[in-house]
Amino acid sequence: MHRLERPAAPQKFTDDVTDFLSTDPAAVNASGNRRWKAFRDTQRTAYTEARNALEANQHGLCAYCEIKLSENNRQIEHFQPKGSSTAQHDWTLDFSNFLLCCKGGTNNQGARTNHSCGEKKGDAIPDDCCLNPYNLPDYPLFTLALSDDGIALAVDREACRRAGIAANMAQSTLDCLGLNCLRLCQRRQAVYKVLDDEIAQAHSLPLAQQKNELQSMAEAYLMPPSEFYTTKLLFLADYLPDIITMSKK
Repeated sequence: MHRLERPAAPQKFTDDVTDFLSTDPAAVNASGNRRWKAFRDTQRTAYTEARNALEANQHGLCAYCEIKLSENNRQIEHFQPKGSSTAQHDWTLDFSNFLLCCKGGTNNQGARTNHSCGEKKGDAIPDDCCLNPYNLPDYPLFTLALSDDGIALAVDREACRRAGIAANMAQSTLDCLGLNCLRLCQRRQAVYKVLDDEIAQAHSLPLAQQKNELQSMAEAYLMPPSEFYTTKLLFLADYLPDIITMSKK
């Protein structure tokens, strides 16, 4: 999980939310889930524009686990649960509360212990258990750790200290979102192996060419971010110390 810039709401979405709430009084007082379903079913163009804006902003990656999203594996995630809406604030139709996420493994057969992302978080109030990707620092709060399941994310306490974020909050985020479930650890390990092979090939080149090859790898994988961006960033940072700085550009 890495920092995301908060995108502006599409004008069509903003206008249609206003029209929806003014023309459907029953929806205003409905539960968050019912209000969201009613909006999604009746305002398809606005919903699609909102989803597309999020996908473009996230470079087609899940906001939490960073897998590549597909037509059958994407959904709008409410960071603050729809059910926490009040008369003062409607989180259900607040575009600033939206992220685009995968379906957390729920579209495949498997145990719930292998679920992740919004599906794992569920209706948990995130204030005390989950960091918002829109509020993360530019640099990663995590490191890579070899586990029996593959490659896991571990909390980088020094990075948390620099960011003014409690390390236990970063750990809680990993747990709340299931980012170290078996499915994701195994996929990270596959990415790690590809990178390791490419690094080995780069090191077989004459010394004068090695840094150029590594720089090309970094640009290909990190600008714009590609699948498992944080894994690639942390791996490549070992070989290009300025990689973190470069990734901010």
